[in-house]
Amino acid sequence: MTEVDCPVPCDVICVGVPEGEPTCYDGYEDHYNGGCNSTPHCYSYASTSPDGVTHCGEGGVYEYNGSTYRDTDWYLIAVWSDTASFSITVEAEFGVLFGFVDGLCDNPAFYSYMTADECTPTTLTECLPWGHYAIFVSTDSWDPAYECGIEYSLTIEGYSPFVPVDALSWGRVKALYR
Repeated sequence: MTEVDCPVPCDVICVGVPEGEPTCYDGYEDHYNGGCNSTPHCYSYASTSPDGVTHCGEGGVYEYNGSTYRDTDWYLIAVWSDTASFSITVEAEFGVLFGFVDGLCDNPAFYSYMTADECTPTTLTECLPWGHYAIFVSTDSWDPAYECGIEYSLTIEGYSPFVPVDALSWGRVKALYR
């Protein structure tokens, strides 16, 4: 007899904003937030909070018209100042590729990216210059073993899409128009 340690199954428990995309399947056409991989291009907008926000999504690999595709999720962000620091942390039930995409669909390229093993929370921090970007999350390969419906969590910190303004009382606002 030999004692063997069985691997603990990976189960990401995500509490946050649901992605909202239907679970992919063979024959699926990604018209939800497939970014530059969809026709027409489509994105989700990143939800924000001063304390960070977590998005809960799904990934997977599927067949479409005889080719293998992977579900790619693109979340739009914008930097309204000279630079802004962002941290994104991803934990997934699959080997994951994630990062910041610059150029969107005009000339898309990773500004920076990382890969991580399943159930390994991994953080990428970047100081981005002014402009529009997408946060990209997908399986790290087109491996059919990554069945559709496998989950991930994406936490975005340091993102504030609004230009700060001075706080004014309602009385001060009314006085501006008198």
